[in-house]
Amino acid sequence: MGADIRVLCVDDDPSVVDLLAKVLDGEPDMESLAETDPGQAMETFAAEQVDCVVSDYQMPGMDGLELLEAVRERDPEVPFVLFTARGNEAVASEAVSAGVTDYVRKSTGMEEFDLLVNRVRNAVERRRARVNYREVFDAVDDALLVIDPETGRLVEVNSAACEVWGYDQAELVGRDPATLGADPDGLDPEFLSDHDADDLGARLQDAADGRGDRVDWRCRRADGEAFWASVSVRQADIEGQTRLLAVVRDVTERRERERRLAALLDGAEKLAGAETRQAVVDTAVDVATEEFEADSIAVETGVDPADYAESPPALTTGGEASDATPGSAAGQAVTHSLGIETESADGYDRDLLQLLEETAAVAYARASKAELLRERERTLERQRSELARLDRLNEVIRDINRTLVRATTRDEIERLVCEQLVSADPHQFAWIGSHDHGAGEVVPRACAGIDAGYLDQVEFPVEGDLLGGAVETAVVDHEVGVVPEVTPAAVSPEEHDRAVERGFRSVAVIPVVYGSVLYDVLAVYADEPGVFDGRTVAVLAELGETIGYAMHNVDRRRSQVGDAVVDLTFAVDGEESVLVSISDRLDERVTLEGTRVETDGTIHLFLSTGGPTDPSALTDAHECVVEASAITADGDLYEVVLAESTLRTLLTEYRASIKDASATDGEAEVVLEVPGGANVRALAEQFATEYGAELRARRERTPDPRPRVDPAGELTDALTSRQFEVLLSAYRAGFFEWPREHDGGEVAEGLGISQPTFHEHLRAAHRTLLSALLDDE
Repeated sequence: MGADIRVLCVDDDPSVVDLLAKVLDGEPDMESLAETDPGQAMETFAAEQVDCVVSDYQMPGMDGLELLEAVRERDPEVPFVLFTARGNEAVASEAVSAGVTDYVRKSTGMEEFDLLVNRVRNAVERRRARVNYREVFDAVDDALLVIDPETGRLVEVNSAACEVWGYDQAELVGRDPATLGADPDGLDPEFLSDHDADDLGARLQDAADGRGDRVDWRCRRADGEAFWASVSVRQADIEGQTRLLAVVRDVTERRERERRLAALLDGAEKLAGAETRQAVVDTAVDVATEEFEADSIAVETGVDPADYAESPPALTTGGEASDATPGSAAGQAVTHSLGIETESADGYDRDLLQLLEETAAVAYARASKAELLRERERTLERQRSELARLDRLNEVIRDINRTLVRATTRDEIERLVCEQLVSADPHQFAWIGSHDHGAGEVVPRACAGIDAGYLDQVEFPVEGDLLGGAVETAVVDHEVGVVPEVTPAAVSPEEHDRAVERGFRSVAVIPVVYGSVLYDVLAVYADEPGVFDGRTVAVLAELGETIGYAMHNVDRRRSQVGDAVVDLTFAVDGEESVLVSISDRLDERVTLEGTRVETDGTIHLFLSTGGPTDPSALTDAHECVVEASAITADGDLYEVVLAESTLRTLLTEYRASIKDASATDGEAEVVLEVPGGANVRALAEQFATEYGAELRARRERTPDPRPRVDPAGELTDALTSRQFEVLLSAYRAGFFEWPREHDGGEVAEGLGISQPTFHEHLRAAHRTLLSALLDDE
């Protein structure tokens, strides 16, 4: 077996080395390694197991202290004994300062060698004892801090302490332990409370006086992370010296659990006081996500969300947002459950989350019932307010209706309507105006209310209108446009400022229409938001139609008392025009001789051409033509049937008629005759828009006082389609001329009927027209 202690002997004197080796080898537990060259000695030290180094002080090339420094670089703990003949105080002091383990003077007697052997054996045993102590010291799971009570500095720490704080031993040894604590000013609130001790110096003094106990200590790791430590300090005799031993244990998890329990209790108190479902949800979300880092939260009820009057509140969690369904509809039973899921929670946290679930579910059910009762009361109050407002509006509308019956002009209607509307709260201002198609805006014509000067500062374009599209809705869609609340997002910034200055909080823009004809635009301003709800909008829409009907009647009465009529001449080109399409297809002039409108909306056009043609050419000329046939035998008059068109509606609503129409060389000329009291500009704009027409001329004239047959009017409406066809064919064939250009048989042949049938239709047409003209005389 090898010796228990292996000693490396280094001396430049071979005789001394040999003697020293002989003495050491004579010991039963020792074995020597002899070297006379310090450099070679370092190679041996690196290659062999060495328990102690014995070295001379004065040697060539490298003295004993330089050798000590080299040895310490390889093994800081190996014993190093300086064995030298230079025994003055200076050498001894220098050796101790350099960190030698022991110092023995050489002499001529053997007693110094015996002393050296004892010193070597003791040094090795102490080192081995210290190694065993270090093994136990480092094996402890808790962090151990050894403190010199005189200096208050750390003299030793175990590996657990290095792991806890994130420093290596060299960084910890020599530090004031108080520097391992955390500065309260830089801590999160969760690490602060009034019963925690941070004055470690006072605790160390208590331990030195035998009064030490365990306390919690706020600390900070090398990376800046704060943590809680439980520390107990007591006196201890360590390697023959009095030390303070601090046993430190990381208790951040325990403190975190205590904090979470406190947060849960605080949350339960808030849930008990929550009066709304959203407050319950917000509290549950805050506690679950902030304290327990829940992955998802869901609030469920036993009722279909479609039964709820309100939108469900949103739960915003650390993960995805979930929907919390609100309270139940009236008369339905409700079941509530609040589920919280997290993958990171341990058993303790899961128990706390379960308590939170149960507490929140109870609070949610209670808040749902209370909120439902409050919502019912608010609904009833809203309904009462809405009914009262509708009653006031209906009373105003009844007054307006009585006014409309007596009104004789449009100006009077416009003025009285505005005055009546602002006579009842919450309406503060009203104006009415006409649509200027050319300018693309609505021009106010009359107003009433608190600030007529408002209209001097604002214009109302149809496109990009200042009222958030409400004007465009009224003009283009003929529907009531509403601004429920005047906000910067709802209207233009400049309009918002003007409205707020005058107290306008909501606006309704109402189309004044008769059929498809827009007469005017009516705007009403209220000093409350949300005034123009669904029922009110429906009532206002009916009011717009009533006013439009009154204006139409005023125009009709004016046209019946002999006012001048207006002829509007339009140029129409392009594929939209049936006349242009037929003229282009036949490559000749086409003239409209008359029209006939059936009750189903189809229109019969009677067209004359330059000569005979195949009727199928007329049918193929335009997609609106559904049928075409020849009327006269010589083939210069044709009947063309069109699908339902807006033309009849346009003529009827404005009491207009087609006076003349013809097409040649890709362009049609259409002359409309309009009663003087009708809205001529509106008709012109609508006809131009509908058919892509250009107004070429407008001429006012005095109408013929004699009744005339208007193809779009009452006389021809009394004829059947066949009677009108026979009458027109006979007229165009010269049957009524004298002498006759064609007799009855020839006209009948052209129509494809027998002569008796022709005369029967002709006599029936005569009776109908004469009855319409003369029965009232």
